Amino acid sequence: MQPNQASNQRPSVAKEILAGARQLTVSDLQRILQLSRNSIYRIIDGQELEVIKIAQSYRTTEAALQRFLYRASNRQAVPLVASRARKSYTPETFNLRKAK
Repeated sequence: MQPNQASNQRPSVAKEILAGARQLTVSDLQRILQLSRNSIYRIIDGQELEVIKIAQSYRTTEAALQRFLYRASNRQAVPLVASRARKSYTPETFNLRKAK
């Protein structure tokens, strides 16, 4: 699949908002996900959640949030210490091997 084809198959947040989709603010995301404001901004900065910046605030849609949650639910759990470092870690990073 070509990179352009993938982006054409999934509607962008801007297109969803223009089509009348319900907009979610950072405060809405805090309430729904029960995360701190800083955690929400970390998710946005890591480009894990599709957002659009309108003036000085970020907006997303319910559909984009559902896509984010779907992708997040399919990832392996990462130790908390690793997630704070803002790097991508895998079990191999920590040399996690089963004892013989």
